[in-house]
Amino acid sequence: MTQSSAATMQQLLAVTITLYLTVILVGIPQVQGASQNVNNDGNITWADLPEGEAYSARSEYDEGAFPLPTTWDLIDGFLKLISPAPPPYELINDAIGGQLDISTLTGKITEFQGNLMGFAICFVIGALFVVIFPIVCLCFCCCRCCNNCGGKMYQEQSDSDRCKRVCFAVSLVIITAVLAGGIGTAYSVNSFMSTTVDTLPEDIIANIDDILAYVNNTLGEITFLVDDQLGWTLDELGGDLEDIGTLVGEPVRDQLNTNVGPALDAVYALSDAIDNTYDAMSQVDTTQNLLDPQWVAFRSDLQAVHDDIVADCGTCGCCSGTYPDESGLTVLANYRDLSNGGRYPQIAVDAALPDLLNIKNQDLSAAADVGKQSFEDIPETLKNTTNDAITDILNTLDQLKEEIPKLLNETESQLSGLDGMVEPYKADINKYGGYIQDYDMYRVYAVYALYAVFCLIVLLNVLGMMCGWCGFDRDATPTLRGGVSNCGGLTLMSAVGISMIFATFYMLFTSLTFIIGGPIDRLVCDPVVSRQLFTETVDQEDAIVPGYYLGDTLFQNSSIPLTVTGILEGCEENKGVYEVFKLEYFFNVSELLDFNQFIPDINDQFTNISGDFSSIKILTDDTRDILNDFKNSPVDTIDWTVTKAELEKDLTNEALDPNDLSVYAAQLRSFAETLGSPNQATFEGHADTIDGLQTTYVAPLLASAAQLVAEIETLETYTSSIDTSVDNTLTAADNAQNYIDNNVNDLVTDEVVKYADRILGYPEQFVEYALEQVTTEVGRCEPIANLWNSATRILCRNLLESFNAIWLTLGWCTFFLMPSIIFGVKLAKHYRIMDYEDSYDEYLTPQEMEMAHLSQQSPMYPASNKVAPGHV
Repeated sequence: MTQSSAATMQQLLAVTITLYLTVILVGIPQVQGASQNVNNDGNITWADLPEGEAYSARSEYDEGAFPLPTTWDLIDGFLKLISPAPPPYELINDAIGGQLDISTLTGKITEFQGNLMGFAICFVIGALFVVIFPIVCLCFCCCRCCNNCGGKMYQEQSDSDRCKRVCFAVSLVIITAVLAGGIGTAYSVNSFMSTTVDTLPEDIIANIDDILAYVNNTLGEITFLVDDQLGWTLDELGGDLEDIGTLVGEPVRDQLNTNVGPALDAVYALSDAIDNTYDAMSQVDTTQNLLDPQWVAFRSDLQAVHDDIVADCGTCGCCSGTYPDESGLTVLANYRDLSNGGRYPQIAVDAALPDLLNIKNQDLSAAADVGKQSFEDIPETLKNTTNDAITDILNTLDQLKEEIPKLLNETESQLSGLDGMVEPYKADINKYGGYIQDYDMYRVYAVYALYAVFCLIVLLNVLGMMCGWCGFDRDATPTLRGGVSNCGGLTLMSAVGISMIFATFYMLFTSLTFIIGGPIDRLVCDPVVSRQLFTETVDQEDAIVPGYYLGDTLFQNSSIPLTVTGILEGCEENKGVYEVFKLEYFFNVSELLDFNQFIPDINDQFTNISGDFSSIKILTDDTRDILNDFKNSPVDTIDWTVTKAELEKDLTNEALDPNDLSVYAAQLRSFAETLGSPNQATFEGHADTIDGLQTTYVAPLLASAAQLVAEIETLETYTSSIDTSVDNTLTAADNAQNYIDNNVNDLVTDEVVKYADRILGYPEQFVEYALEQVTTEVGRCEPIANLWNSATRILCRNLLESFNAIWLTLGWCTFFLMPSIIFGVKLAKHYRIMDYEDSYDEYLTPQEMEMAHLSQQSPMYPASNKVAPGHV
């Protein structure tokens, strides 16, 4: 094949390849739609490609109703019968390869006998028919005029006449039916071709619209992959970059929290312990301050009652055995501080409380909040300290975002004018299609007229047979047959005459149309429709060039197994153009989708991501000082053992019940009853006073003492572990700080690796997604197959086979005119009125036969008639 023709074929796929190169050269997509999402791990669920415009061209071939499918099969079968050999594919390969010349053509002419001999023979037969048949008809007519060849109006009668008549009639009925079938087929084909012509502009425009829709759909798919999805992906990627604090800092903080969290919790626990210790000690001191004056007042009042009882006993004499001993009316437990003879360490408490208040006022919790906040701010710290590195990556992506749409815009600008370019052609198709439809009616009328003669012949045969059958009388002699029967015979002879007149013309027309349409159908359309033309020529390896012809022509690489048959079959299966056109041999989509060529240094940029975490301090200096002050405070040095023992003693020395003076008062009141007035009233008054002391002092003092003991024990629970808690907290905090200092950078590095995997996972996932979409989904080329099938359907099936049906039906009807003539002449002999009787005419001279003929027409010889009896 010449270089110019190769270049022309390359241009046929230029637009399609440009579309797919645009997709491949982009690199990073975006999914946008209801089904698109990204989970927390950065895994993308991609959306499907847009459906695009629907295609309107018919993809199925409608063979029409009966008898059209049978007619097409008859045409194909007949052509294969007379031309059984396949087309000269070697010659075609030589022609495509530029090796065909006259010597080659003449040298292989004998190889084409299987292709052309049948056509030549059929055409010669038709030509001989055109030449011979008129001569035969002329001779036949002359022969009949000479009373030969059945021209003599004489019929020899025999016992087999009835059988012959029936056989002739049945044969003619069958032949007439066959002729009618041919006419009906011709008119069906005529209607089918009219339908084809009527829908021709619509079919052509539908295919053009489908190709435009295909281009627009493919461009829409590219736009979806490049434009729509690109923005989302880059935004998502940029959002993740800006969210480095969340994606890297938070995982680092969570891992550090396993050690830092308990240390911070311990600090906050100590803050609570300081507050609780101060509150407990304050409560103890408050209770003691309330208890001390109450105890002093009780001791004074009890001593006064004791002294009064002693004095009154001296007056009345209390020496009787029933007098209760007053010596127990003295205080046993001393609730005062150590300086006043008691056991309460007031001096130590007064020294510890200010220290505790000072420690509390320093607010350990607030100081701990500072350390905790510095820990919680790890994500923000990482974001702030890596801002420059992230900005560099974002700038790289912004440059990519600006460059990629330029490729799409360039392709869109090249394809945007297709609709405008095609519109004038569509207008011309509608215009000339209208002309074709207008003039097609003349073709329809011509076919009607062409087959009207056959219709007339069929009609005459039918009328002749009907009249002959209805008017025939078996009992009548040949010379006495009725007029209806004779009319039938004449009608049959009229059909014979018309057949002789027009058969030659029809055979001539049949031969001409056959020699035009037959070879084109058999040698061109059949191999094209069956695609054997391609499999034996351009698709066959090493047939034209070493390797594959299309691969060599389109891609300058004959090793690419690109075939026309493969393209058509792939498009019929609605595969993507990348797969169908073997574009993987033209460019490596995986290499073109390698995002590293667009952002080559992004991995190095990720390695530069690190944070400065030197500001993270679990314990500030102030916090550490507070903890040490708390540890060194005297609060945990106070020994409360003596105090609690003193508080737990009996309040008085009363033997009856040291903590319930009402028992002594009751005895004293019983003793008073033994005395006379006024001593009785005096001692009853002392009993009432003692009851008052029980109520006013003893019960409250005992309750307060018990409360103070409980408060001291609570205080002891706080103070008993101060040193240990502080030491443990300081140790935990130091360990956590060391863990942060020693491990935070490694943790950040590990998380940055995961972070980089997430960020780079977007384009990596796209490579898989885009590879699948480009190789299998983008540009599903069913419209290309529809265009091819529609073209072959219209040209080879609808138009050419309809044209071939003309010579088939014409040849069919013309062929059966021969037996129609023969059986028509034979049957007419049995229906027509003969001039001579068979019974005695053979013994008469010609003159006597003539006289007998005249006498038989006389009324002296009546004849019978089925239809009109008595009428001759």
